[in-house]
Amino acid sequence: MALLLAIAAELVGYFAPDTQIWKGTGLAVAAAAIWLAGFDVYKKGLTALLRGRLNINALMTVAVTGAFAIGQWPEAAMVMALYAIAEAIEARAVDRARNAIKGLLEMAPEEAAVRQADGTWLTQPVATVALDAVLRVRPGERVPMDGVLTAGSTSI
Repeated sequence: MALLLAIAAELVGYFAPDTQIWKGTGLAVAAAAIWLAGFDVYKKGLTALLRGRLNINALMTVAVTGAFAIGQWPEAAMVMALYAIAEAIEARAVDRARNAIKGLLEMAPEEAAVRQADGTWLTQPVATVALDAVLRVRPGERVPMDGVLTAGSTSI
């Protein structure tokens, strides 16, 4: 919705007659787009600026406020709308990556076959496997933890 309002603000600014009513309309549409797309960015940006911290929200707040102040309200609206879209895309990508990593971790076996000092094999929780322990991984089994291949060959 904010992107549509930003596009509308651009169109009003470009095509509408240069009259007070159209300027006011464009300004209102741009302000609505900025409000919808960037309210949280503004809050975070102002907080960062007041604390003397420079981050992307502070930069966006300064850029959009500056553009708006010099009368470039359609550009301010478009910048904020595009930034909101970029944030949504980034959040989706982060969620997908997080879910993929979570899925991989859920696939990891919780137990490993560990060779004991007497040569027997004992199944024990992966969390308790000692460093430099020798593990047995049979064909079709999942590798329970990182390690170095000491015998045979494999393709994982």
